[in-house]
Order: sequence, then C-alpha cells, then structure tokens
Amino acid sequence: MESNTDNAQNRMAQESIRTKKVAKNSGMCKYYSTILLLLIILIFLIIQYIKS
Repeated sequence: MESNTDNAQNRMAQESIRTKKVAKNSGMCKYYSTILLLLIILIFLIIQYIKS
C-alpha cells in the first residue's frame, strides 16, 4: 500500500504533465484566435472602405 506522500507526488506529476499539455494547446488556440481576430478586423475595414 502506498503512503499519502507517494500518492500526492504522483498526482502532482500527473497534474504538471496535464497543465503542460493544456498550456501547449491554449498557446496554439491563442495563436489561431489572434489570426482570426486580425482577419475579421481586416474584412470589416474592407467592407467599410467599399461602403464609403
């Protein structure tokens, strides 16, 4: 039977791995959302330019 400290350390290790994965994914999401936002602004400006 494992002790509580072993369980805690294992859990911490798993959490750190999970947070690293999530951080990598969220980094990609942030990158994509920034590009998407720029595209939307660009399209909006083009529409405004055509209307005027």
